[in-house]
Amino acid sequence: MKSVLKNNKSVFCKTLLILIVIVLVFFFTAKNITKAVEEKEVISINGTSITYRDGSGYVYINKEHSSAGGEFRGVWVSPLTGDITSYTGKEAYQSQMLDVLKNMERYNLNVLIFHVRIMNDALYESKYNNWSNYYNNNPDWDMLPWLIEECHKRGIEFHAWMNPYRVTTNVSLSLEECAKRYPKTNAASNPKNLLKADTTIILNPGIPEVQRFLVNTCMELIENYDVDAIHFDDYFYAAGIDDSSTIREYNTSGLSEADFRRSQVDAFIESLSSAMRAYNEVSGRRVQLGIAPTGVWRNGNGVVNYDKDGKVSSSGSNTSAYAHYGSPLYADTLKWINNGWIDYILPQTYWAITNSAGPYCDLVKWWNAACKYSKTNLYSSLGLYMSAGGNASWSTNPYEGYQQIMYANTLENVRGSSIYNYNSYVGAANNPNKAFKNVKTIWSKAIYLPEIRTMDRIVPSKVSNIKLDKTDYGYTVRFDKQEEAKFYVIYRSTQEVTFDEEEIIDVIGNVGVDGKIEFTDYSTTGDKVYYYGVKAQSYSLTLGEGAIISTLNAQVGSNLYLGDITGIALNGDPVEKSASIVKFDSLVYPFGSKVSYSGSICFYEGTKEISRSDLQISEKNGICQATFMIPEGSTQMKITINASNNCGESSATLSYDIYKDLGKITNFDILNNDGYYGSDVTFIWNNKNINDVKYTIEYSLDGFEFLPLQEVGTVTSDSLNISYQGKLLESLGLVKRVYYRIKGETESSIGYSNVIDFSHYDYLGQISNLKVNDERNVYEIDVEEGDTVTLTWSNSNKNAVYTVLVSYDGKEYMGISAYNSAAFTSLEGSVYTCNIPIRYTRFLIYLKVEATYSSGKTSSKEIKVNIKIDDLFSDEVAGFLCDYYNIFLYKMDIYN
Repeated sequence: MKSVLKNNKSVFCKTLLILIVIVLVFFFTAKNITKAVEEKEVISINGTSITYRDGSGYVYINKEHSSAGGEFRGVWVSPLTGDITSYTGKEAYQSQMLDVLKNMERYNLNVLIFHVRIMNDALYESKYNNWSNYYNNNPDWDMLPWLIEECHKRGIEFHAWMNPYRVTTNVSLSLEECAKRYPKTNAASNPKNLLKADTTIILNPGIPEVQRFLVNTCMELIENYDVDAIHFDDYFYAAGIDDSSTIREYNTSGLSEADFRRSQVDAFIESLSSAMRAYNEVSGRRVQLGIAPTGVWRNGNGVVNYDKDGKVSSSGSNTSAYAHYGSPLYADTLKWINNGWIDYILPQTYWAITNSAGPYCDLVKWWNAACKYSKTNLYSSLGLYMSAGGNASWSTNPYEGYQQIMYANTLENVRGSSIYNYNSYVGAANNPNKAFKNVKTIWSKAIYLPEIRTMDRIVPSKVSNIKLDKTDYGYTVRFDKQEEAKFYVIYRSTQEVTFDEEEIIDVIGNVGVDGKIEFTDYSTTGDKVYYYGVKAQSYSLTLGEGAIISTLNAQVGSNLYLGDITGIALNGDPVEKSASIVKFDSLVYPFGSKVSYSGSICFYEGTKEISRSDLQISEKNGICQATFMIPEGSTQMKITINASNNCGESSATLSYDIYKDLGKITNFDILNNDGYYGSDVTFIWNNKNINDVKYTIEYSLDGFEFLPLQEVGTVTSDSLNISYQGKLLESLGLVKRVYYRIKGETESSIGYSNVIDFSHYDYLGQISNLKVNDERNVYEIDVEEGDTVTLTWSNSNKNAVYTVLVSYDGKEYMGISAYNSAAFTSLEGSVYTCNIPIRYTRFLIYLKVEATYSSGKTSSKEIKVNIKIDDLFSDEVAGFLCDYYNIFLYKMDIYN
């Protein structure tokens, strides 16, 4: 009996234990389920809960944003769309690009996607491509090294945005005329390499020579500049082309038209990928190849399947929108992902969450599935420009940007986003209630970039010799610079640092002085104890082991050095009793408040100080300058310039000798001047009538700093004026405004002339065989209204673009179509012909032929055309006489 009771008791205990376990499991499971539900919420827009397009249920987003593993936060910037203005000068360009970087830092963006190749051109120095029109065709300064360095200082990557195939949107050009605009090193110089589409002319993707040229163009940029990625958007093939002859010649496998075109784009992408991988292997760099195609690969049922190797097959996303797999683009980006040819894909998932054809969430969900087993990083695109109106909830939902970022954050394989375009981003940053509300809450902190997973990892070492100093501006962390580091991630906490992303306070570049990296934290308060951590991030964007230090170990240290004050120059040798200007480059320091400037100037007579004053320094477009008067009797001066912000300071001191005033050199002019580099001219000016004056012809490229061009030598006082046979500046290989002046000096005095400036060109040679109405050497003709003037000339320079120009006063010229739109220029064989129907709008016009190519130009002699009028009206006669009088005075050149 006891035995039975014992057994029953055992069974009861076991049953009770099982029940307890079940209850506990249910409790914790229910708790986790509740927690999971609490961590997500259904997207609601204007009171409506959002569901997927295929009816598979509600669309959820995370309540809390997580960037574990880093996050890509980019923005597209292009002069083509007016994000920035075209290049006008170094200082103005630096100023606006610094504004771009400052605006990026407002939301902690970390990738600048910058347009460097817009229409078969370059915003950088290239042996293959002409300088871009958006960069003034032939600039005096290559901005790209500077801009890349400024990005890297701030922990921002520079992705070089290139349109591979697009040549021009001027479809009125024949392919032959278009080809003449390009050097022989450019594939577009051969019209056979071009295709005319409905709205553009493109390089023919189906020709191997074109593919090689594009690979060379990309590799040239990578090898010469420290870019972080080559980035293509959605310009591949174009609508309306006829490439049937290309298909006949190169389609040796019998592919369909569509498959052939796709195979040619594939060949280019694969070749470029191979070349870049080989370069990265040898150089130790990790330059990425990124693609930003249209948002839809193909329209399908949305189902994604995988083979045993994780390769994807699918009919496409559950959408009904413009797709890039077929006509007209023919880009098989899914194949590029499957084959590992590209390092990241950034599909233009611009549409609103409520868009009917391609809803953002449905589209990004498909891409997330497509990249599940791929090492290609996936980022989404935010079409913020659509908030201006017209695309569903982008224009009606103040939380659209926030909800799109938070939705992408729920997807395992989406590692960040990029904004199109910069102007829209700045507008949203200034007015976040329009589609960007709450975004600041999730992008309030800096974040490092995701690791590149398609290449071999570079694991950086732990930073060494980390020290912490207390300065007047805050705490400065110092450590040794690491060669394998690209960026450094800075962490801070009031407790022991755990290297959680919430502890990140900045990401900085590997830019230091004397082998040291410095970072000043100027946001500390009171006497709190802070802990700092530093991790190096390599070129593969792999994070290293963290190093930690606290303010308990801080020493009193020197203030941070802001860098050398550079570009200090005067506008000429200082002369007593005259005004002088000193200028210098603004300091570009990526941390802390805006740099401010102060300065002083001290004048001496021998060793005796005779006056001292503060400099009133102004700053504009990246240049600082101050004007000051030089007192009589001074022989030397010392200028001191100070720069400071709430991180640190810098200073510079320079001394100059002061000269007596020789007086202004008058009536300076340049005769026989056609504006061609190196051409023979006559410089004339009035002599100072002082014995032993040494004259020098000077030139300047900025109108401020002058250099000697030709030394004329010493002239006695017997001459009343001077005429010197000399040459203009030799070619710089670009169209450039050049400034000239005369400097006169004796042993103790200096004087200057006025400044003459004009644009310089290389001389292309004469316009050959120019005829007017089939007659040579004719430079004045009489015609009547309704007559046609015919100009012909030889195509002696096959690289040049020829233009017929017209003027009403012999001074200002314009294209001939401005006079009569019926005027037409044609090329037959090697002879150009321009027929100009004469209109009764003027009594007199001037014609000339101009040829231009790269930095070169030439013009024919002026042809004067007198137009006979049958019926005269008094007001027209009066107007003509007034115009003719002004033209007569101009042609007499009496004011020179």
